[in-house]
Amino acid sequence: MKAEAIIIQRPDHQKPAQRVFFGLVTLAAWAFWFFLWLPLITLFAWAFGVHTTYVEIFRKSTGNGETDLMTLVTLAACCAIVFIAWSVYNRFRFGSKVRRRNARIITPAESAYAMGTTEEAVLSLRDARISTIGFEDSGKLYVAGTRER
Repeated sequence: MKAEAIIIQRPDHQKPAQRVFFGLVTLAAWAFWFFLWLPLITLFAWAFGVHTTYVEIFRKSTGNGETDLMTLVTLAACCAIVFIAWSVYNRFRFGSKVRRRNARIITPAESAYAMGTTEEAVLSLRDARISTIGFEDSGKLYVAGTRER
């Protein structure tokens, strides 16, 4: 079996059930890949003091369940406020700016000149539902056939 035969070039031609199945297989493969890296991630976390922080804050202070929970909720709320404030700041700063230029309207005559064909051919290409085009030996474009809408 060739490698090209098992690679899906056009996933939009697959049935939805196949796409979901292959998506789940991909997710499982990525999860397993992450699982393989967990020991190294744990090693780096300990090296940077995450383990020590955990021991000092949570393990040594037993019996402070409500206080620890309130601390966590407060820290989470502070993080959320910072994130929301940054989002609002960016929205006010960049939200009203239009960064895209309007596209210039190309006339059929300009298109015909660029493609080296007639204006009638460009109009038939534009109005057709399906178009078949070809190139002559000289490199000039010609319309082999069109099907109207």
